Amino acid sequence: MRPVLSILLCAAAILGTVMQNGCTPNIAGATTETTNGATGSLRNSDNTPAAGSIVHLFPADFDPVADAESREFFTDTTDDKGAFRFSRIAAGQYVLLARSSDNSALHLEIDIDITDTSITSLTAATLDKAGSVTARFIPAADVDSSSYVYVPGTDIFTFVEPDRTARFSAVPPGSFKSIILSTSDGVKRNIIESEVTVHPDDTVTIDHPFWRYSRAIILNTSSSGAGVNETVTRFPVLVRLDNSNFDFTETVPDGSDILFTRNGSVMLPFEIEQWDGAAGHAELWITVDTVFGNNDTQAIDMYWGSDSETIYPQNTPVFDTASGFAGVWHLGDDGAQIKDATPNRYDGSSPDSARPQRAQGIIGNCRTFDGVNDFITMPGTADGKLDFPESGTYTVSAWVRLDTADGVSHCIVSKGYEQYYLRSTYIEPSLSHEKPLWEFVEFSDSKKWQASNTPATVDEWTLVTGVRQDGRQMLYVNGVPVDSSVDTWTNAVSRIDTNDLFIGRFARPVTVPTPEGYCPFKGSIDELRILGTAKNAAWIRLCYMNQRPDDRLVELQ
Repeated sequence: MRPVLSILLCAAAILGTVMQNGCTPNIAGATTETTNGATGSLRNSDNTPAAGSIVHLFPADFDPVADAESREFFTDTTDDKGAFRFSRIAAGQYVLLARSSDNSALHLEIDIDITDTSITSLTAATLDKAGSVTARFIPAADVDSSSYVYVPGTDIFTFVEPDRTARFSAVPPGSFKSIILSTSDGVKRNIIESEVTVHPDDTVTIDHPFWRYSRAIILNTSSSGAGVNETVTRFPVLVRLDNSNFDFTETVPDGSDILFTRNGSVMLPFEIEQWDGAAGHAELWITVDTVFGNNDTQAIDMYWGSDSETIYPQNTPVFDTASGFAGVWHLGDDGAQIKDATPNRYDGSSPDSARPQRAQGIIGNCRTFDGVNDFITMPGTADGKLDFPESGTYTVSAWVRLDTADGVSHCIVSKGYEQYYLRSTYIEPSLSHEKPLWEFVEFSDSKKWQASNTPATVDEWTLVTGVRQDGRQMLYVNGVPVDSSVDTWTNAVSRIDTNDLFIGRFARPVTVPTPEGYCPFKGSIDELRILGTAKNAAWIRLCYMNQRPDDRLVELQ
């Protein structure tokens, strides 16, 4: 039983004329000797006198739960002519609430001014059928099982249900300027931004109070959008905002009042990669549990402009290890540390003399590498979640832009030349006409280097993805599978899995089959991901179609 049971019993008893448990209301005329008050009359919808109707007169700020025992209110019953009268009432603002004898019809009148010296004559009114109000609170709202919603100046209230919904089933028709949420800490807040009008036999829904703005975000996987036919689960959706599709003045400066939901009720984990309200652009990631294939109607909801000072923490990261993410580096950090967006926290760093520069990338900012000595390393990654066994299952992916076709190999990311890596390279670099290749390599003691490759482009952002599973591997470029064959290079070299992860070069100089040095990358790298699962073609294509500059998945409504 709720701890507020005694309050509930008193508040519930207001609904009748016989009050129990010590909650008897003040009958009209019981408070003061001053001759004043209010008079009026009620009629039924067929224009007959509404005899025997119960009429309450409440102080305008009356709270039917908190004030049930401590505040005065007044009750009268209409006579045969439907008339009622209140007298000797303290001056102030009041609300009148009337119900027919069988509670099938109601009337509400607000802003009644009672003075010390006169009788206020109210206009004759007609009882009408009730309507209903439903308030749906976003999951981040500060509500719990002891929170309740009420119409001030009435005995109309309801507790918030476990699904964070408050439902009033018998609300008098009329206009309401305020409907109040009272939380367990005693804080009271109006849940409507503007006047709400309730009509007979109709329901008014107040969606997600406290967030002033909302919009739908369509995830279009049909042929007119991303063109993905398969359903993809636990997918990190990229949303780009700029001044053309979003008003940054409607949010707090850092965007922390933004929320995303599915079906209006399920909060979705999200991460702000970059938010620059002054410049008018932002990049955010949202985990969507299911993105349906060949669908142009699926939507998630975005809310912003909260009047709450509370910043709601994300309990589940977007790039969660439970979804297979072993390491994710957006590479847009403005400091010396390159943060890992997964809970593994494999954060990277560089010596001052070898720190790649920060620049505009494909998604927010990226890092540019000079091709001489720039690199990033993730200390403590020699073993752990990035150390996959021989013939293990994993996915490595990065957006890259190669600055030059110079006949030299350039490492994108590596766990060692004798473990696994992505790079650009050449088959015969001595040939003047040779074009660069994107290459994904896995090393094993038995098969040595196993390489999949495809022609590379220069000075163009490209999404390069390598996948290993069950001894097989696949190379994807811009979401398209380009090579499932494996070229094997043999040499009297053993597998080395004791290197930390490096971005932009190898951990050690390459000496076989020919000396190549550290193979430093020359160009830009963005959004590097390593997963301990083998992502399928649909997931990889959806990444590309969503992340490309002309995003084909997300449609802001």
